[in-house]
Amino acid sequence: MIRFSRPGVAVLVAAMFMCVPCSAMAQTSEPAAGVALDLATARTRDISELRYDLSLSIPITRQQPVTGTNVLRFRLADATKPL
Repeated sequence: MIRFSRPGVAVLVAAMFMCVPCSAMAQTSEPAAGVALDLATARTRDISELRYDLSLSIPITRQQPVTGTNVLRFRLADATKPL
């Protein structure tokens, strides 16, 4: 569960999710610069059902730190091969 203590934080969190790859998003035919096509192809073959579970606690005052956890879950096709 995500709790927002200040206005505008929801927009910030939404912007963060726009930067995170998601299996539900449309895939382009070419990966971003710097990622080899064969590596990207192997990853799509080896990793599936990728899910993010993000939980944030954002305090009212800026002096207190934002805390949280991020749990990633995925299905790995072959655990004997390195990622």
